[in-house]
Amino acid sequence: MNAVATDWMAWVQTSLIDGCIAWFVVSVLWKLAGSRLAPRAGAALFALVLVKCVVSLPVAVPLLRQASTASPTMDPEPAAVRAATMEPVAVIDLPQRDQMQPGSWLMLAWFGGVLLGTARVGWLWWRTRLLIRESRTGTGDEAGELAMLARRMGCEGVAVRTSSRLHSPALAGWWRPVLLLPEGLTGRLDREQLRWVLAHELAHVRARDVLWQWTETLLRVALFFHPAVWLASAQSARLRERACDEEALRWSGASRQVCARGFVSLIEWTHGRPRVAIAGLGMGRAGREAKHRICALASEPARACGARWQRLLVVIGAALVLPSLRPGHAQESRVAELEKRVAELEAKLKAKSRLDALREKAVQRSHGRVEADQRRFTAEQLREIEGMYQSAKQAAVTDEMAAAFQPLMEKYPAANRTGCAVLLLARLKTGAGRTDLLQRAIKEHGDAYFLDGTNVGGVARLMLAQDAETAGRDADARRWRDEIRRDYAGELDFGAVPLVDILGKSPAAR
Repeated sequence: MNAVATDWMAWVQTSLIDGCIAWFVVSVLWKLAGSRLAPRAGAALFALVLVKCVVSLPVAVPLLRQASTASPTMDPEPAAVRAATMEPVAVIDLPQRDQMQPGSWLMLAWFGGVLLGTARVGWLWWRTRLLIRESRTGTGDEAGELAMLARRMGCEGVAVRTSSRLHSPALAGWWRPVLLLPEGLTGRLDREQLRWVLAHELAHVRARDVLWQWTETLLRVALFFHPAVWLASAQSARLRERACDEEALRWSGASRQVCARGFVSLIEWTHGRPRVAIAGLGMGRAGREAKHRICALASEPARACGARWQRLLVVIGAALVLPSLRPGHAQESRVAELEKRVAELEAKLKAKSRLDALREKAVQRSHGRVEADQRRFTAEQLREIEGMYQSAKQAAVTDEMAAAFQPLMEKYPAANRTGCAVLLLARLKTGAGRTDLLQRAIKEHGDAYFLDGTNVGGVARLMLAQDAETAGRDADARRWRDEIRRDYAGELDFGAVPLVDILGKSPAAR
């Protein structure tokens, strides 16, 4: 989990930095463009900030230099390879799990926040569906006006329903949109004002704003910690509302003053009524933004630039915002030098990759053998076995070590450490005593492992093969070598060297 949390923290840091920079750049562009940019194009600009907070496109800039040009010192060999020794590890405890770092706890807290946000969105969706089921099919003026406007605006199929629980008109659903109207609204507005309200909601349908709202909602749930996401989402939603206000003016045919008065009447009528949170686009929201919308409706807007220039400005904003500027290297020679060193390091690591894989698997097998002992013996017995093994290893003379190992081999003949003790004694012995111990190691302890991954059965066969080659018994040496190649190809010697590689260096093998 710590590794996943590290990647998550890196993504969060990049998202926070790049998202805030994108918000600043887009805000400057919006201020510079002013009234010359249509609200819909402005909403597209702020949508770029949301995209930036999710994914970054790293671009190296040669003009940006790193603080230090000193080349890093590269270790030609991994430390794990140099640390391999001929002495087996004298630890019986299995590796413990890594403790959770602060980044892991932060990731879990983020996951909990995402779950809470998802639950809230699901609750809003369920409540909206329940409200639609409880509402009644709209009839009368609103249904006729909606059908007429839908034909003109090319968005037929929008159902209109009325509900006594709503405080303002709202649009729900992006696949099969439903226009929800509060009961009594038609008596509050005249025909032109009602037509403007309906055209406003149909403009949302034409622009698929409900889908955009759901997308932004899910982004706010996933990036609830990100200030740029909340700021960009709110500004984009405000601009979409203003864009629909202007579009509704064109389709309704009503004057600006009539629509502004109708909006004021709608705000006054909804003020004080109980609010019902739904998963949709509500129109009658009071506050400072409502005042700005009323002022924009009542006054003639400045002439906006052409659609081509607006699209060009959005493209320029995307070119400035989406790429993430990263420091690059100005000197091509330094780049070539680093690439050469990296290539050399990759070649060395590739040569050692086979050894690393074999060593990892061997250590895993040794842990499995230790776990078998933990199931077979009690904790007290395991402590006694380890104490007898470590105490016997301290003997300075072979005979003393053999005498010290004898109680261990008699009392715990099936223990993993007993197999290690037999092989250690065989390495110190010569002649028939050495051969007998090696034969015993193969017969009784072939599956025993030192904790560095050294297999007792494989090393015992290697030692017998080497002794047979020295004594000129080529047939015996060949038999032991064949068994190693067939059954112990993945096992290692004490020096973390594959047994098959050692066989390849022997005179008989050549």
